[in-house]
Amino acid sequence: MFVEDQVDGLPLKGEKTPMVEAMERVWKGKELHETAPVITGITLDGKTAVESVRILPGKTFTGEVFASDREEEDLTYVWEILKEATILGFGGSPEPRPERVGEVSTTSSNRFTGSIQEPGNYRLYGYVLDNTGFVSTANIPFQVITE
Repeated sequence: MFVEDQVDGLPLKGEKTPMVEAMERVWKGKELHETAPVITGITLDGKTAVESVRILPGKTFTGEVFASDREEEDLTYVWEILKEATILGFGGSPEPRPERVGEVSTTSSNRFTGSIQEPGNYRLYGYVLDNTGFVSTANIPFQVITE
């Protein structure tokens, strides 16, 4: 319902996700003045998640999230790479936050470039903020592999 807050290095403050918007619309029975950004996709080097994205160690890659805002607010993009989760919760039970790789990046662009040296399984997360208290998120898994 809300994104994380108080995560070291992540400039999120518990903003509302589109689910909160949907619930308010149903409960109040009217259209809201402010709505969450809408994400229509996320790619890594032009590939979607179903294309099994693989990258060589140290190779620069580009992530891109496609988003719009009904109110045409200026959007802010926050990017982070996490190692793939290895401890998974069950039935809503908590699971630990995976380790971050590198630094969080905040941009006014829907594009992110980065690289990773160590082979492994990762996810690129994109958070799209409209600066009115709403955020939408997307992520894409990828592997860093040696040939």
